Amino acid sequence: MRAKILTSLLIIALASALAGGATFAVFTHREAIENNFISTGDLDFRLVGTPFEVSNMKPGDKIEGYIEIANTGSLDMIFKISIVPDDEITTPGFADQLLATVTLNPEGYVSQDYPHFGKYGPANYAFPKARLSDVIALDMLHNEQATFEDGEPLKPGFVAVYKVEIELPLETTSEWENAIFKCDVIVDGTQADHQTPGNVIY
Repeated sequence: MRAKILTSLLIIALASALAGGATFAVFTHREAIENNFISTGDLDFRLVGTPFEVSNMKPGDKIEGYIEIANTGSLDMIFKISIVPDDEITTPGFADQLLATVTLNPEGYVSQDYPHFGKYGPANYAFPKARLSDVIALDMLHNEQATFEDGEPLKPGFVAVYKVEIELPLETTSEWENAIFKCDVIVDGTQADHQTPGNVIY
C-alpha cells in the first residue's frame, strides 16, 4: 500500500506587486538617458493564470496549471517568470522531490481571455522534465534568448501560454508526509527596444 503524502502546492500569480489577474502598465516617452533611448508608447500586459492549490497528493499523482502572459500594449515585450518559494511555509528540501514539466504554447489550449490573440512560441515546446528546485534555480522561463537571437519578442496582440505539470514521483517515501510547497509566480515585463543582451533592465 502506498503511503499517502499530504502536500499543498499553491501557486499565486502576481504581476509586479498586484494580485493575480491585475494589469501592470508602464508608460514611457522618448528621451535620452545616458546615451540610451526609451521608445514612445506603452507596455501593458496581463497575467491571466489563476492560482491553483492541490492537497492530498500521493506518490504518482500529477497536477497541471497554466500561466498566460498577454501583451495588450503597443510595444514588443521581453518577460521573465520567477518562482519564489515561501520559505516560512515551504518544507525544506521538498522542491527537490517534486518534478516539473513546463510546455510553451501547449497544443490544443485556447486562452479563455484572449482567444483571438496570436500564440507565442513554437507549438508544444516542452522543456526537459526537471526537479522543481532546478527550475527555480535555473530561472529558465523567459524570452530573452528568443528576443535577441531569433528576433521574436512577445508582440502586441500575442499571448504566451505555459503549461506547468507538477508530479510527485511514485518512489517518494513517507518521510515527506505532510510536506508543503508554497510559492509566488512573479512575471516581470519590459520593452524589447533598447535592451542589452545579458543585461535586460526590468
